[in-house]
Amino acid sequence: MRQLFRFMFHHASHLTFGAMLMAMSSFGQTYFVSLYGQDFREAFGLTDGGLGGLYAIGTVMSAITLTWAGRLIDYTT
Repeated sequence: MRQLFRFMFHHASHLTFGAMLMAMSSFGQTYFVSLYGQDFREAFGLTDGGLGGLYAIGTVMSAITLTWAGRLIDYTT
């Protein structure tokens, strides 16, 4: 347990940065779509499957973008 606290103390800035990013992303795709999914379906004439398909495409595109961005960050730092 001491090692955990020592790690947290020595890497507080990294952990704070990660916690802030996690908190800011909590209002991301899933939360937003779950709140307004019905409105999206009505406004654009989508079925549940259509909205789910668009959501899946967005998720895959996000994963591809994050993979590319992660490599770029690793390369530049």
